[in-house]
Amino acid sequence: MKRRSAFSFPAAVPHSPVSRYVLPFALRIALCLAVLGAALLAGCNITPGGGTDVGNPDVTSRVSGSLLHANGTPAQWIKIQLRPKTFLSNPDSLPALTGNAIQDEITDTQGFFTFDSVPKGDYRIQAFDTASHGATMDFSADGHTLRMTLATATLDTTGAITGKVAYHGPAKAPFPKVYVSVFGTERWTIANDSGDYTLSDLPPGKYSLRLTTPANTALSATVPDISLTAGGNASAGTVDLGP
Repeated sequence: MKRRSAFSFPAAVPHSPVSRYVLPFALRIALCLAVLGAALLAGCNITPGGGTDVGNPDVTSRVSGSLLHANGTPAQWIKIQLRPKTFLSNPDSLPALTGNAIQDEITDTQGFFTFDSVPKGDYRIQAFDTASHGATMDFSADGHTLRMTLATATLDTTGAITGKVAYHGPAKAPFPKVYVSVFGTERWTIANDSGDYTLSDLPPGKYSLRLTTPANTALSATVPDISLTAGGNASAGTVDLGP
């Protein structure tokens, strides 16, 4: 009797019509999917915040951050204001911007905040508590990054900017009304009859001012790059608004 081997191999199965066509078809599908995937990856941009876009220049960003008190505890229930760095606020300014370029939020119990759908542009975020403390955060939304996380900010003692407006109008002409506005914020004031003004309760940071008269005289000037330290006083100098 012939002894049977412990291992046996099945006899070769001849190629059937089904296997002859199904295998090449599956390979073609896999190849097409691989090519399509490579094309999609080539057209995508991987962003630092973990999001991607497909080259759309109008992509908006989800901007998140956190806020602390000086002692390191979370700043809870603090109002956070997002404004474009070109934003100006005074009774005689142009109509206010609308949409997601201007947003107000409140921090949560851990001091976190989020602004959704922020368009491409340069922005300033400011926060204030009720004890003369504030914080300023500047950032740019590049139109490609879907999610941005800002560095943690700390509330610090606010300071003030003072300045003077010089007006050389006709003899005995009354001193005009002059609005003094802070770019990128809701802060503004009016110079007094001697041309002096003070902008108080500003968080530490670098500021630019816009001085304007009502539209009927249309006199204006800009004072850029005024550095303000925590609890300090900075001078904007004297600005000539003469005709």
